[in-house]
Amino acid sequence: MRVPTTVLMAMALAMTGCGSSHDRVDSGGGTDAGGRSDAGGGTDAGGGDGWWTCTTNLQCMVAPESCCGACGVATPSDMVGVNRERLTEQRSEACADPIACPECAAPEDPYLVGTCDGSRCGAVDIRAEGLTACSAPADCVLATSRCCDCGVHTVRTAIAINSSSFGRLSELTCEPSTPCPPCVPSFDGLAATCMAGMCTVVETPTGG
Repeated sequence: MRVPTTVLMAMALAMTGCGSSHDRVDSGGGTDAGGRSDAGGGTDAGGGDGWWTCTTNLQCMVAPESCCGACGVATPSDMVGVNRERLTEQRSEACADPIACPECAAPEDPYLVGTCDGSRCGAVDIRAEGLTACSAPADCVLATSRCCDCGVHTVRTAIAINSSSFGRLSELTCEPSTPCPPCVPSFDGLAATCMAGMCTVVETPTGG
């Protein structure tokens, strides 16, 4: 049996708790707000078909707008929404003038998501959308920024959002009719708490 996205979100909410006094672990960046990146940046400014075109949120992903990004990944100040099936086209355009990128690697920022805005993929920083705002640890819950994600998550892939923001998160990353499997993501060893007005992912003490 398929479970609607909204039910999956509710199941995840019921299974997650809120931390309070644990040490902070990097949750993917500060409150910056790179906000949103106009879809299809690059050379396109007049619409039409290209690596930015989309019909659903599920087609979109985030990529660096520059050739190298930050060790190969997007950041709030260097991101663009791309149709995941046409990523090669976007990377070819971004690196049209070959340069020597640093030999390094970095984890992707789970708070940056691709969404279909009209017919164009856009890049959104969930933090800048207000989804992580909080006033107390009880406001925060663990979540995943991928639609229908039932995987095992670590402090580098999980996100923490306000419990009232599940609907908005689903609007950005899923589709109303998306059928999700009857499962929930695993956040073992993690908790969500409120730090400096922002929901944050923390690791729980071993055995705690």
